[in-house]
Amino acid sequence: MHYHSTGEERVDIRETFQIQEEVRDCKKSFDKSKGVLSASWEDWYAEAKNYYEQKGNLLPLRTYETPEGYPLGQWIAMQRIRKRKGMLPSECVEKLEAIGMDWRTNSERRWEDGFLSAEKYFNEEGNLKTSEQMPSKLKLWLISQRQKERAGKLTKEQSARLSAIGMIWKKEDEWQKKYELAKAYFEKFGNLDIPVTYETKEGVKLGIWYRSVRNLYREGMLSEERIAAMEEIGMQWESMKGRIWTKYYRHAKAYYEKRGNLNVNLHYITEDGLKLGIWIASQRAFYSSSKAPFAQIQL
Repeated sequence: MHYHSTGEERVDIRETFQIQEEVRDCKKSFDKSKGVLSASWEDWYAEAKNYYEQKGNLLPLRTYETPEGYPLGQWIAMQRIRKRKGMLPSECVEKLEAIGMDWRTNSERRWEDGFLSAEKYFNEEGNLKTSEQMPSKLKLWLISQRQKERAGKLTKEQSARLSAIGMIWKKEDEWQKKYELAKAYFEKFGNLDIPVTYETKEGVKLGIWYRSVRNLYREGMLSEERIAAMEEIGMQWESMKGRIWTKYYRHAKAYYEKRGNLNVNLHYITEDGLKLGIWIASQRAFYSSSKAPFAQIQL
């Protein structure tokens, strides 16, 4: 360690050098700030033009600074504000437009990008209905537009442009939509015994929805209106397995009432084709008399 003697105390020379460096840094920073503050519009324009020639656009981040310390991002944002307020001379507007100035804000550009995606989807699919095929990014964007519309945050022009490409402003009633699909299923197949794995051509998992409706009914959580609507299109609340069992039971009961026993031949088949003999044998094999609901007819 080197010291310089003053006769009364020793001074660390390295400390002196450090102070000198800090002074130089401050002066350099001051000179740079002074240059930025004194820069004319033409100086800023030259920086913007240089950026455009290098990047091919005038869309720097708001925090962007040139190597010389010019906060070019802030300056470009300020030009947009001045133009919007009618404070930017026409010659300045023309010069900036000549080097690719985009007067839209970031949010306006993002909206336009979202709209172009929606328009492309509409042109390909013919609608803007949510489906499995719709990109998740577009779904989220459309949801946000509905929210903005309700909050009064969309311009009249934006609302009109979206309406022109089939924007659905109110979310469809999912229950009603699937009810109509269930109705179509009944009209096609003559029943509502929809397999749990069944999906429509549009990818709607109708089988899962059908099971959820049955569960809500069993739990007493389905409204009277919806119960009536389901029954109107052929809904039978007892499961298909339960209905089959009940059908066999009725035949077994009729057999008993006619013959006084249930000693049914294994090969016995009812007039409508039910293999009653095999069914009764299966009941004997799998159910004890204490569990069998038809024990009362002396199985």
